[in-house]
Amino acid sequence: MKKGQWLIWLMAIVLLSGCGSAAARYNNRGNRDFEAEKFDEAIKDYTTAQQENPDLAEPYYNAGNTHHRQENLEGAVAQLKQSLRGADDELKQQAYYNLGNTYFQAQDWSAAIEAYQQALLLNPDDMDAKQNLELALQKLLEQQQQQQQQQGGGGQQQDNQQDQQGQQQQQEQQGQQDNQDQENESGQGQQPDQPDQSGGSQPPDQQQQAGGQGGLSRSEAEQLLDALGQDSQTLQERLQRQLGQPAPRPDRDW
Repeated sequence: MKKGQWLIWLMAIVLLSGCGSAAARYNNRGNRDFEAEKFDEAIKDYTTAQQENPDLAEPYYNAGNTHHRQENLEGAVAQLKQSLRGADDELKQQAYYNLGNTYFQAQDWSAAIEAYQQALLLNPDDMDAKQNLELALQKLLEQQQQQQQQQGGGGQQQDNQQDQQGQQQQQEQQGQQDNQDQENESGQGQQPDQPDQSGGSQPPDQQQQAGGQGGLSRSEAEQLLDALGQDSQTLQERLQRQLGQPAPRPDRDW
């Protein structure tokens, strides 16, 4: 893949058919205000459309794009997320894409990466989302490298310590499990009133959750960059594993 040097934007607004409904009329009037760059008026129209029909995704999506044009990134994120509730797959894909752009502009690389990943899960052939995801991954890797340099190599030492601690914890858990198995075989199972001595099964779960909230590691980001250069099916499978989502059902049941 040719490496992009700039972010590709998508700030398209969405029309609503069925102009007989009040929500559609206000939404489409907001679109006209948006095109005329009357952004404050557009926000008012989209807000009224949301009040007329809170279940419609389009007014939230359009309001999010308008907030983005006003550089109100927090408002853009809130509205775009709200649009995901009732959106069809096409609009949802665009909303995730624009969320990625909003997070990118806020220099929240991890959030931007996650949003682009969601967009590509819905449309793995979206070349713009691929390029923007690549840019966000490069920014994240640069940030991680700068942090390591500022720490004077301490980041690598910390990673090594964490690896050693993880291996030691696994060994301790295995030893405790072996002891428990031996006790069960000898009929000396753990008494009900005794505290649990099976090791910290809970702490590993907590560590896993904390790791998921911290964004991609350097190796994960590099692996995802490699996957971007492969075919769409391989990329989609990689994203599904990355995000813990089930594989899509086949088009036909055999």
